Amino acid sequence: MKTILFLFSVLSSILVFFFYYFNGITLDSLFFTFLYGIIFFSALFFKKDKAKIDIFRPYYLTSILLYLYSVAAILYVNETNLTLYGEFVSESLYISFIFASLLTQVGLSLGFVIQSRLGFEPNRVKKSSLMKESSSEINYLLFFTVLFSIAFLPFYYDNFLPSAAVSYSDWSLQSRVERLGDNTSGIREILFETFPTILLLCSSIYISFNKKINLFLRLAALILLLSFMYTQFLSGARYTLVLSMILIATYINFKFYKFNFLQVILGGILVYILINLLGLLRVTANPIEMFYLLTDEIGLSGLSFLSLQSSSELLTSLNTVRVIDAIDSGQTNFQYGTLFVDQILAFVPKFIWAGRPELASELYVKTFYPGIYESGGGFGFSIVAEGYWELGLFGCLIYGFMTGIIGEKFFQMFSKAKNNDVYIFLYALIFSRIVISINRGGLIASLKAAIIIAAPILFIIIIYKIIQLFKKNENTVDT
Repeated sequence: MKTILFLFSVLSSILVFFFYYFNGITLDSLFFTFLYGIIFFSALFFKKDKAKIDIFRPYYLTSILLYLYSVAAILYVNETNLTLYGEFVSESLYISFIFASLLTQVGLSLGFVIQSRLGFEPNRVKKSSLMKESSSEINYLLFFTVLFSIAFLPFYYDNFLPSAAVSYSDWSLQSRVERLGDNTSGIREILFETFPTILLLCSSIYISFNKKINLFLRLAALILLLSFMYTQFLSGARYTLVLSMILIATYINFKFYKFNFLQVILGGILVYILINLLGLLRVTANPIEMFYLLTDEIGLSGLSFLSLQSSSELLTSLNTVRVIDAIDSGQTNFQYGTLFVDQILAFVPKFIWAGRPELASELYVKTFYPGIYESGGGFGFSIVAEGYWELGLFGCLIYGFMTGIIGEKFFQMFSKAKNNDVYIFLYALIFSRIVISINRGGLIASLKAAIIIAAPILFIIIIYKIIQLFKKNENTVDT
């Protein structure tokens, strides 16, 4: 009991500390929070099951992140009346943005509730058979991890080597320019970097937490995992670092220990601090220079860089305001479904179709900031901007609805195999994209990213299923 009281006191102190620095809280943001909360909690009341809140159920974290991105933009506009790039935000634009965000959440909640009521009950498969299948698939995972990690070592080893870390400002623009200039760069990156890296991460997590495995091998796996995370921190690769954290947290949550509400809040605060720290420090990969940057920033502005309206990550939501303004002024028009179709066609690899349509995030930069697009730069996008560009406020409702349906359907499918280690990793990888990336790239781009990041584990599962099918057919013939 004393431990619980202590943790609660620590949590309360941290929350009060944060709110002290959120110096731009306004009546607008509070009213938005009130309406958003009604929409969010209404869905929990109407959903079919009575399961406890699980942060790894897509609806919860998707809604929380959409709220944070929206409130950050509201606070920033209240403070400056501008977008991040200096464009004036009128009152009508401001109100349209608020309605767009709220209607996106309405759609998300409706999709979640409807799918939760239409969803199937998990198959009652014996736990022993699930464990046997999981053990077999894990062996395939470990085998292909060794195979790919050895075969493609020269292409990815620097992801695990802190001394080879390059700052975000150096590698991000260069990688975008390479993708624009080479139609085969994407497929090479998936095969030679994504495959071995993801397989190594998943295998390292499995080995680190498996008490049946030799202690020295477990330590080696843990060192490899921590080395990767530290390298990504030095490189300022926020999404890759968060991905590794999601893999670990999801595996623990479904395999060993269900995180409680207090732990989720504390973890969320720590991740928020980390993400905003990286936004400040990723101009360099030198840890000493990072330290001096941080102390200089604190000396000049205190901890204001942790406020919502100062978060470079969250303020990408202001791109929605730019889209609304462009439509109102006639610079662009509603897409009426063509944006959706074009993004589906963008799934075709460039080495097959060089002139394929762009994803919405690419189209946004190309339309509104062509000079930056040609130089290889880019901006974040969001599901709110995606929906509004498609069909205005009604489009926000539709895209939110699709997000709610997809997220809950995915969770229901996973619930049948949540005792299987390989499927836990698959779930974590897809979750990291359809939930985390949706406010940075939009719905369709996040689905494409989910397929790419999950490809190594999908490959393992497909190979396993094919071999099992051949074995079954052989046994049938013999009989």
